[in-house]
This record gives sequence, structure tokens and C-alpha cells, in this order.
Amino acid sequence: MPRPDEHPVDITRVICAIEEDGCKAYSFDKFGRFGVAEEGCKSIVKGILKQHHKTLSFSQPDQVSEYNERLSDFNLAPEWYSFGWLFDELPDFEESYKTWKSTHNTSGQEPGLTAQRLDNPRKSNTVWEVAKGLMKIVISDHLATEKQSGEDIITELISSKKTTGTMRLLKTLHRLAPDSFTLD
Repeated sequence: MPRPDEHPVDITRVICAIEEDGCKAYSFDKFGRFGVAEEGCKSIVKGILKQHHKTLSFSQPDQVSEYNERLSDFNLAPEWYSFGWLFDELPDFEESYKTWKSTHNTSGQEPGLTAQRLDNPRKSNTVWEVAKGLMKIVISDHLATEKQSGEDIITELISSKKTTGTMRLLKTLHRLAPDSFTLD
């Protein structure tokens, strides 16, 4: 949790700092000992942050509010209080993100993607709006493993005519992110 005088840091920046070589984060182990975080601990924290991102992005507002309230209680969410950096050793989160981008997103382009909730798409949504939302999910989950920019991935998946290949598009999205949605 950030200090009252600190602004929250975006998850993308925190993950980049955790993954950086020489990351000097600290944690409490299962026995309550405090020390430099091991790789296993970092993997657990990354999993927690991945779930956190999905919850904030794809849950209803009342569920997000309830979730945030739960996070503020140490007894309900102790994992949020067991990992971090000493205040005087905080990493430069923006620099960590720039370093990550220099390797994983060499084009430097970032699509203006925001997560959309797709649990109950409105009947007025066209298939392309639903597909756009699915692409946002896929890209947010998998951009880190791709050497392409988000725009390149979208261009590859949708023709400029936006008239054919709907099932091909959905099958490709499902292949890229099988855990993000089902084709049922």
C-alpha cells in the first residue's frame, strides 16, 4: 500500500520493477521472517497482481468497491502487506517500465486501450465492439510476451473492411488467450 504522501503506481510499472534484474524488494516469508524477496515470492506477487488487474478491469463497480475494501483489511488480504520496497529504496517505476518497453515494445507505440466489461454485452453492441473488447483482454494479458505492438496485433486480426472472418477472429483470440473467454 502506498504511503499517504505517495501516489499509487500503475500495476504495469510495479510488475516491470519486480521483473528487473537486481530487484531489491522485501517480503515476509511463511515463518514471518523479513528479508530480500526470493524469485518464488516474486512469482506469487505477480500472480496476485494479475488477478488484481483482472478484478479491477472486468468486475462490476460494486464488486470493485467491495474488493478494495477487503484489500484495506490486513486480516482479509495479508498478501498485500507482505511484499514491497523500503521507502528509501523505492525503484524508479517509470524507468523500469521504459527499460521493459525497450525490449518488449520496440516500436514504442501503445494503443489507447482500456478494459471493457464483457460479461453482459448490450444488444446494441455490434460484433465488432464485442471483438474490440475481447482484443483488449487478449492484448492486456499477452502483450508482454509478444514482439508486436498492440496496434499491429489488432491490424493483423481485423481486416480494414470489418466485414468477414468473425469466427476466424474469435478463434484466433481464443487461441491467444484461452483463459480469458470461451466460445460457448
